[in-house]
Amino acid sequence: MMQLWEFGYCLRLLRARMRFGHLSRAPLQFVHIEVRDTMARCEWIARAPDPWDDDLPDSAQAQRVSEQALEDALALRDLLFLALPRVQRAELKAFRSGGGGFPELIIEGVVSRSVAPPQRASSVAMRALLTGFRFWLDDGVLKALDTAQPVFEHAM
Repeated sequence: MMQLWEFGYCLRLLRARMRFGHLSRAPLQFVHIEVRDTMARCEWIARAPDPWDDDLPDSAQAQRVSEQALEDALALRDLLFLALPRVQRAELKAFRSGGGGFPELIIEGVVSRSVAPPQRASSVAMRALLTGFRFWLDDGVLKALDTAQPVFEHAM
């Protein structure tokens, strides 16, 4: 029964804390959340650009959306480990709404409770990289992960 209570607490915490982002007020859309013993899985659709950023050039909008997606990945990691004390590892995946109706994978990682993001890293991308996330960042914009592309990766 305790696991069910913890999972409910986790869902309420995620909905409350992830309602708005730092750079975008768009909601985070969860696709899949699963907890099994000491492992959790969470998949979500990254936030859309904020309507107030419509006057910015497309490249600046894309960079802000990418930074928000990386911040969300780190925040989700922290919230999962906070709300679920038994969970030691989590598999996290972020998708972006893509053309053709299929979402594109932009961030993935198997993160561990024991590997915390360094607070003094120079950028959110570096903190995400050092925490165990994989992503392809081109000129500040997240690109779809593809096995044929080189991917920034940090081995644990």
